Amino acid sequence: MTSQTARDRVPVRTILAAIGLVLATAALLLLIRAVERVLVWIIIAAFFAVAVYPVVNWIERRLPWCRRSLATLMVYLLLVVAMAGLVTLFAVPLAREGVALAHQLPQLINDARAGRGPVGHLLERTRVLGYLQQNEARIRGFVTGLGAPALGFLKSAATPVAALLRDRKSVV
Repeated sequence: MTSQTARDRVPVRTILAAIGLVLATAALLLLIRAVERVLVWIIIAAFFAVAVYPVVNWIERRLPWCRRSLATLMVYLLLVVAMAGLVTLFAVPLAREGVALAHQLPQLINDARAGRGPVGHLLERTRVLGYLQQNEARIRGFVTGLGAPALGFLKSAATPVAALLRDRKSVV
């Protein structure tokens, strides 16, 4: 019987190793969660570095006087300007049209209620008209608020650029 109980016992070192591995895994998960934002930015930066590598090489070959750091700066500035242009191209008209739609919504609902306009018959058939009449104030508030996030994003994107340019002028 003593030989059987000796074989069934788990060594203390095995138990401590298992506990240590569980604690190490928990600590690693907490560390990853703590530096999650930094890791995401590192992954984004690595993606852009790989994506612009061919363009930087092309500029470096075509312009012999241009060092790699200057070529990289030119490509990144071009990307930032292009992305800002695309956001502006889509966000500003969206905000403008959202506000215009909010102002026209009562008239559109009146036209639809009377069966006029492009969607009057469709609204009557699908019974959306009753829902629109009951929730007109909420819909107007939602549509009016559509422009605010887009413009807030533009403001938050432009603020660091303006600060960088202001700091650059004070250094020079």
